[in-house]
Amino acid sequence: MAIDGHQLLLLCRDSGAGFTAKRDASAYRRIDLVDIAAASDFAGRYDGAAGAIAPKGQLRAGIRPASPTLFLDINDNSQLARFGLHNGAPNDSNDLYEKWESMALSSDGAFLLVASDNDFNTRHGMMADKPYSGDADVDSLVLAYRVVLPPGPR
Repeated sequence: MAIDGHQLLLLCRDSGAGFTAKRDASAYRRIDLVDIAAASDFAGRYDGAAGAIAPKGQLRAGIRPASPTLFLDINDNSQLARFGLHNGAPNDSNDLYEKWESMALSSDGAFLLVASDNDFNTRHGMMADKPYSGDADVDSLVLAYRVVLPPGPR
């Protein structure tokens, strides 16, 4: 999510971890701040079939990458516990679900909302006028964080 002309917030997460998943604890669920002001602009330069910017996993010489910085750790159990939530065992309805997929800033930039959908996972669902049953009743959640954005034009 762009916050100005050169800074963005990036929602990063692993998968297969959280309530109803194979693993109850997520190892990586966070918001990173990325500043692209010093990164290389390679638009249109590596678009061909042989134009990989990192052939065999090695970044081409002369390309300056953007560097992410931790902005918010969603898996911070000390903060989650304040609201009866957790990351990890027990694998119950208070264990964060894996599908954290959206963000929004309040109009004044003071609050960051991070949302998880439930992929329609419920034991008593209806879709297209037909009942269905998933493996659990999973809530859609929105976490609200009071944040201080880095200085810059808005």
